[in-house]
Amino acid sequence: VQEMKCNLDLIHIIYSLSKDLGFPGFRVGIVYSYNDQVVNCGRKMSSFGLVSSQTQYMLASMLSDEKFVDKFLLESSRRLLKRHDKFTKGLKEVEISRFPSNAGLFCWMNLKKLLKEETIEEELKLWHVIINEVKLNVSPGSSFNCSEVGWFRVCFANID
Repeated sequence: VQEMKCNLDLIHIIYSLSKDLGFPGFRVGIVYSYNDQVVNCGRKMSSFGLVSSQTQYMLASMLSDEKFVDKFLLESSRRLLKRHDKFTKGLKEVEISRFPSNAGLFCWMNLKKLLKEETIEEELKLWHVIINEVKLNVSPGSSFNCSEVGWFRVCFANID
């Protein structure tokens, strides 16, 4: 077996329960690193968002129950698939193209045809209309440095 050499100071693991388990309200995550500067910075920042002992206890109890976790993940997957299919079917019905996806909580939809001009400013104007008038929580592609204007990320996991 050939040994791989790498600089462990450059490897950091960042994880949260928000996306994988659909627990965004809990705001629980980890930062694991061999780099003392990264760990110390994380410690300083964590004092602004400590996880309560009650939350820690509840999550530890839930996550240590393998039967619950298996059932939860199966049901969560079933519900996400149902919402994904319903949302993407709706996009197709109104002739809005999307980036193909088969997993996750989000979908990328292309609303370029709704822009008056293909500019970030117009994308942001449309975003404000969608947020304030349509009441759909989407994120403009420009906030993710998308190379093409008109793309929006929508979370279908939290809407019926």
